Amino acid sequence: MAGMRVETANSISDLKELATLEETFMNDLRKKDCKSVFKNVQRVMGEAESAMKKDDKAGAYVLYMRAGALCSIIQKSPHKQNFSKTEEGIKFIEFFKMIIENINQLSTHLQQYYSDRQLAVELSKANLENEVIIPIKVEQPVKPQLSEDVFDELITPKQLVDYAKKGRRILIIDYREKTDVQINFKGHADGSNIVVALCPPQYIE
Repeated sequence: MAGMRVETANSISDLKELATLEETFMNDLRKKDCKSVFKNVQRVMGEAESAMKKDDKAGAYVLYMRAGALCSIIQKSPHKQNFSKTEEGIKFIEFFKMIIENINQLSTHLQQYYSDRQLAVELSKANLENEVIIPIKVEQPVKPQLSEDVFDELITPKQLVDYAKKGRRILIIDYREKTDVQINFKGHADGSNIVVALCPPQYIE
């Protein structure tokens, strides 16, 4: 996908595409000995660990996938057995296990991340037309706060936007367990009338 970057990726599939190494580069490495290939594995692993320290999980996933691709060259090498008995070969086995483990963990996290982000985008669009039902609390700030001015009900996202356009203040309670992607309406027309409060499940009695 031309011009795609980690920041603009929208799915695990996008990240896998970004992780793909040039075939010419891979072919050049296949001509080298296992020790030389392992040096490349170590370099990419170092970059992946740096990304993890910065909490850049998507970037780390791409780098771990690339490291895994480099490891596959050693795995398929006819000299693998001899290499595995060397000091670098022993480290390679440890690195390979670590790469697989990190890829699996990050894959699970990122699948949830992209799923939550897509939901947040859909809820934040001012022109939502679908009929997904969400619980909210609607307040009328113009009049004194009488019982009929504050009420709980189920409304659609379209109704939510209509309330905001009419000047009503809206409070959305976000009680999802994972809130890596936060729902907000900042930057949207009438978005100042909509407030999202985080309330993790563990704090709900």
